[in-house]
Amino acid sequence: MSDRNLLEAYSLMRRVTPFGFDCGRLCGARCCRGGENDGMVLFNGEAELLRGIEGFEIKRSGDTEILICSGVCDRRTRPLACRFYPFYPLIREDAGKTRFDVVYDIRGISSCPAVSRQFKPNVNFIRAVRKAALWLARDEKNLKILRDTAALFRDICELNEKLL
Repeated sequence: MSDRNLLEAYSLMRRVTPFGFDCGRLCGARCCRGGENDGMVLFNGEAELLRGIEGFEIKRSGDTEILICSGVCDRRTRPLACRFYPFYPLIREDAGKTRFDVVYDIRGISSCPAVSRQFKPNVNFIRAVRKAALWLARDEKNLKILRDTAALFRDICELNEKLL
């Protein structure tokens, strides 16, 4: 894995926010208040960057490393999944080209007002997420995470449509 790819992704996400305001004020930062079994998937190389940071615990679930957060962190140390939220780069592969659509994270539909109300995101944030995902996709392990997550999102959306 190239540390450069991961560091480029972090750099792109350093100064952008989804809406230009602290959306955690809308819901009391529910996305940061999970239990000991809730967490964010770490991309390849992130565990090494985040291990030992106060308030973070890293667990393994099969081949995947998950970061469990105490609910309070230095925003500069957040993993990429937290930096992307409440959006996610949904991979789309067409004619041998990898592209990313930045979509609302469907997993937040019941807990995130920004997702349920479809707040319009900052265009610079969307561009940064897309570029960060392209950097991540240069690493085979991260490409697998992006593909697996896309399949999960599509399954959740399909199930949601059937239930409505």
